[in-house]
Amino acid sequence: MIVVRTRQIHRIAAALLLLAFYSGSLWASSSESGGGTAHTYPTSKAEDHDFVLVSHYYFTERDYQPQVVLPRVSQLPAETQSPEEVLISQFSALDALDFDWWLKTWDGPSAQKIQDRMTAEQKKEAEWRKQWQAQAGKMRVVLTRWLLSGDYVVLVYRIEPVVEQKEASTAVKGVKHAKIENSPEVASVFHLWNGTWHATLDLENDPVVLHFADTNAAYEWTVRPGGPLKDSVKRLPSAVKASPQNAEVNGGTKSER
Repeated sequence: MIVVRTRQIHRIAAALLLLAFYSGSLWASSSESGGGTAHTYPTSKAEDHDFVLVSHYYFTERDYQPQVVLPRVSQLPAETQSPEEVLISQFSALDALDFDWWLKTWDGPSAQKIQDRMTAEQKKEAEWRKQWQAQAGKMRVVLTRWLLSGDYVVLVYRIEPVVEQKEASTAVKGVKHAKIENSPEVASVFHLWNGTWHATLDLENDPVVLHFADTNAAYEWTVRPGGPLKDSVKRLPSAVKASPQNAEVNGGTKSER
């Protein structure tokens, strides 16, 4: 379980005054009041409030025993019946530098998002192939863990580079993998879409996916310190001016299990 605590600093008095300032309700015009000065409304001293929201992200985890080395396939499967089959298909497509095949391993919304991002970045399929060309056929993928969070399966794996070697005695090329014990783990997310398993970007910003490799299980940070309000409220009449103090922003401070 990953616990995420977010602190929202609500400058209630200042926020209300600022809203009223922009809407023009804090004072009446001199023509409406009959005088030359604006009417102001007294308020109490501003008080800072700390609202804490705790979110729990539950997931189930299993280790692959023994760890599994992914094989490859020669073409896009007619259907994929497990997340592992999708990942096999994805890396097979990467080895073949087949963009259309690779794109079809994603669910519809994710595939569209990928295409939209490529369009925004003016990235062509040829650039995608160039990006993967150096690694195509040289990736040994080792499954290490299997996670379940809601309706999503997260496959955790390591990528070990495969390098060519030439045996001096026979001059026959062979291959070996460079096993890296401390190589970082990578996570991909899958779910059932239209009755079959597909990769998805649904959890690309989810805490379980972002922190699956961390040793800590709880995180805390300030979401809204309220600093910008202070400068805006300075423009209010002195009788209603508030002076909230800026809270220190704790960006991503980790707390131990």
